[in-house]
Amino acid sequence: MGASEVLTDPSSLYDVGNGEYSDTYTMLTVRNALASVQNGESERYEELVQSMQIIKGADHAVWADLVTILNALSGSVACIDIINHRKLLSSVFGMSLWDLKPHVMEALVGLLISLAATSGKYLDSCLNMLIGHFVPPRWVIDRLSQRRVIDQKTDVLSQVHGAILKISLLVPLAPSRLLPMLAQQMPKINKKDNVVVMYVENLFKLESSPIGQVGSSMHAFYDGDGAIDWDDILQDDSSRGMFDMELEDTMNEGEEFWNLMYQNTSGGNVVFESLDKLMVISFDHLESCNLDGRLDQVFEKLFGAFENFILNTYKSKVSQFLMFYACSLDPENCGLKFASKLMDIFLSSNKPRPTRQVSVSPLWMSAVAYLASYLARGKFLPVSFVASVLKGLNRLLKMLVDECADYCRTCNDDIGPEAHQIFYSGCQAIMYVLCFG
Repeated sequence: MGASEVLTDPSSLYDVGNGEYSDTYTMLTVRNALASVQNGESERYEELVQSMQIIKGADHAVWADLVTILNALSGSVACIDIINHRKLLSSVFGMSLWDLKPHVMEALVGLLISLAATSGKYLDSCLNMLIGHFVPPRWVIDRLSQRRVIDQKTDVLSQVHGAILKISLLVPLAPSRLLPMLAQQMPKINKKDNVVVMYVENLFKLESSPIGQVGSSMHAFYDGDGAIDWDDILQDDSSRGMFDMELEDTMNEGEEFWNLMYQNTSGGNVVFESLDKLMVISFDHLESCNLDGRLDQVFEKLFGAFENFILNTYKSKVSQFLMFYACSLDPENCGLKFASKLMDIFLSSNKPRPTRQVSVSPLWMSAVAYLASYLARGKFLPVSFVASVLKGLNRLLKMLVDECADYCRTCNDDIGPEAHQIFYSGCQAIMYVLCFG
């Protein structure tokens, strides 16, 4: 069959018996079908779109045809128009790797990589589709005890992570686009079947790759903390502070802490169960990073997420332990760095001069509260370092007293204690460390 016949014979879409020639003919036919839409002739285009629909139980020949078409589309991405070919793109992005044979899966992933690398118009759609595979469909979750399904899960996720990595290498913009997508697609922690745990496992796998996006995993803990009414759970244990678990007491106090939560809820709350599993896989990942010599790199990303998600969260109980555990694994580096970063945030609170209308950022207040509790509870921190931080706080307080003197003289009896919240917070931090350290 010549090329001119191929361009007018849609049946060649399904001709896969001539090897290299058939692939060439199919590509020409696909390009002709794509071009025909702009000329008002949609018959061949509609047939192309229809060929993308796979009926359950299709035979080997149908799967082979689909592979040939997907490969032809990969070589024709420059001919795909986001407006004229919406139906085709919808079919492509509506496909699921979980439903495909391995060789078809590979062809589809190749098409996604080509689309993402060819035009920025399709980058977000390709990345979103791949991220959407982090959580398997229901039928996979229900059969995860079967060896065949476990192997399929491994194959699918291997293809997904390989594709994300290739796209990130080909498109420098891709890694920066990933983080908001990962946070947006994060499952709610109160979902059944611990799907959030599966999702976070993929985040850690992504972090271990050259892409390295770990910060969004903190969002899962933020979501979990927000879903728990800590006042009801810990109303009889108000003496517990932030970072109240010592490293050597983790087993005993940790079990007591989780048992207390379960006693205050009915019927094995899925939030607690998910948080428990998230903590386990997170600690395992941090230990792995430490053994690989990557903990310092991961710590920087983790602190950025801690600062954005956790530091201004009211009564965070679980999320903070990620930072605490990372610090305990490398106290000489991460441990000291964490305290220094919190101190820097609080020191930035001294920039505005005191006025009657002074507004104190909750971030500064939280930073010094976390700092105080961390210094008091972190036994692995050198005493000399703790003392140097307290001296720094004391110097700041003396400076605040001097700066506020003139202001207070003009206030008469109406001093307005809200103008001195920074000073009070610093004093409370020092007293907390002295009393509980």
